[in-house]
Amino acid sequence: MGHASMIALGIANKRPEQRVICVDGDGAALMHMGAFAFIASQAPENFVHIVINNQSHESVGAMPTGCQKVNFSELAKTTGYAWTKRVSNADELNQALGEMKEEKDPILIEILVSLDSKADLGRPKESAKQNGESFVKYILQMAD
Repeated sequence: MGHASMIALGIANKRPEQRVICVDGDGAALMHMGAFAFIASQAPENFVHIVINNQSHESVGAMPTGCQKVNFSELAKTTGYAWTKRVSNADELNQALGEMKEEKDPILIEILVSLDSKADLGRPKESAKQNGESFVKYILQMAD
């Protein structure tokens, strides 16, 4: 539940020629709601924010967020995102992904999903520290 959207905004600002896609969970997005208004105020034309909403903090034991009535698509629109969409199935997602290709300024797609995970879903083998070091190395390579 980090600051993925703000990190992605920094990358988007540094690399305006490249579309940057941030994938956030609903729990993390709830914890960092101020980021929505800040991102909208910066109006990066290459920023796509995807919020996967299962109404829980799944990564810490599937604790409910308690915010089942939060509509992230409407929240993003209210704070100034240029284009938003809320989807609940694969067909709607495919349609939204097609529509967003022509859009600019901050974009948000909220994907409503169930809490269920695949029983054989792989988990990271690296530690958080190793992931962080790999990410920093990748970002520094992008800067070259």
